[in-house]
Amino acid sequence: MRNARWIVVVAIAVAGCSDRSAEPTETAAKEMNAAAGQDAPAPAAEAAPVAESASRTPASVALPQIAYSYDFTLELPTKAVMPLFERHRQACEAAGAARCQIVGAETTNVDGTDTQATLTLRAQPDWLAGFRSRLGGDARGADGEIARSQTESEDLGRQLSDTGARLRALTTLQGRLEALLANRSGKLADLLEIERELARVGGEIDETRSALADMRGRVALPKATIRYRPGSLIVADADATSGLGGLLYEIARTSLVALLSLIVAVLPWLAVLVPLGWLLRRLTRSRPEA
Repeated sequence: MRNARWIVVVAIAVAGCSDRSAEPTETAAKEMNAAAGQDAPAPAAEAAPVAESASRTPASVALPQIAYSYDFTLELPTKAVMPLFERHRQACEAAGAARCQIVGAETTNVDGTDTQATLTLRAQPDWLAGFRSRLGGDARGADGEIARSQTESEDLGRQLSDTGARLRALTTLQGRLEALLANRSGKLADLLEIERELARVGGEIDETRSALADMRGRVALPKATIRYRPGSLIVADADATSGLGGLLYEIARTSLVALLSLIVAVLPWLAVLVPLGWLLRRLTRSRPEA
C-alpha cells in the first residue's frame, strides 16, 4: 500500500511539473516589463474577460448516439423458405463488408420436411433502410407475409462519452507511469511496483478500447434479425392447441385450478380443527373413569 501511494504521489508531482514550468516564464516577462518602464496588467482587468468568456462557453453535453435493433418473422410456404433466405444472404454479401456484415446464419430441419432459417446481419443505416422497405414485398412475392416486426433502440451517447473520457485518463496515466519508469533509479521493489501498475493500466486500456469500438459499431451498423418460418409449422401449432392436444391441455389446466382452489378453501379449517381435535383427545384421555 505504501508503494502504491508513493506511485500516485509521484505521478501527481510529474503532472504538476508541467504546470509549474510556465511560472518562470511569466515571472521573467514581468521583470522585463518592469525594466522597460511598463506597468504589469491589473489582475482584475485580466480576470474579467476570462470570466466573461467562460460564462459564454456551453457545457459539454453527450449527443444522442442511437443503436437500433430490428427483428422480423416471415411466414412463408415451406418451399420458399430457403430461396428467400439465400437471396437475402447473397444481397448482404454483394453489398460488401463495409456496408453489410452477416453476423449469423442458421437453418433447422423440422420433422425432416420443414425447414426454418434465421439470418442476423449488421448494415449501414441507408442500406438497411432499403432492405427493410423491400422485405414486405419479398415476403408477398413468395406468397408469404411479415408475421411479426419489432424495433428496439438504445441511446449510447452517455456511455460513449464516459468511456472515451476514461480511455483518455488511462492513456495519460500510462504515459506518466512510463516516464516514472524511465527516470526512476531507486529501489528494485519500487520499479517492480511501477511495472505492475503499468501492466494493469495497459490491460484496462485494451478493455476500454474494445468496449468503445463495440458501442461505436452498434451505432454505425444497426442490427437486423430475420426469421424465416414455414406456414405449415404455424398451422401445426394451431391444430395442436385447438384439437385433441388443446382439449387435454384445457382439462389439465382446469383440474389444477380446481385442486388449488380446494386446498386454499380447506387449509384455514385444518389449521383450526387439527389443534382442537388434538386438545380434545388429550382431555378425554386424562379424565378418570367412574
